[in-house]
Amino acid sequence: MSGGVAYIFDPEQRFAGLCNPAQVALEAVRASADEAALKALITEHVTRTGSTTGQRLLANWAHALRQFVKVMPVEYQRALAQAAEAEQAAGPPDDPVPAAPDGRLTSTVEGVAR
Repeated sequence: MSGGVAYIFDPEQRFAGLCNPAQVALEAVRASADEAALKALITEHVTRTGSTTGQRLLANWAHALRQFVKVMPVEYQRALAQAAEAEQAAGPPDDPVPAAPDGRLTSTVEGVAR
């Protein structure tokens, strides 16, 4: 891993015993975005390599998905949480193009409204 998320196929549920819990957090693949990313990675792998293991995983996706573990470095998890907090504290971005009183969009160039 290089500071990002990894998905480990762990049908025998032994991976947790091989990890340092101070460095990584382990969780089931539950979020739809994670599921979609994992499925896309496996699909691409099958397309590029013809992997029969990948084909079996995709053919039995509901079962296979429960056998994957999402691995997230603790520091990366912390950085994502801080970024989300900062974004929420900043509030919504200002509208870069103000609307005229009649609802039409306007733009300003050197102080001159068009």
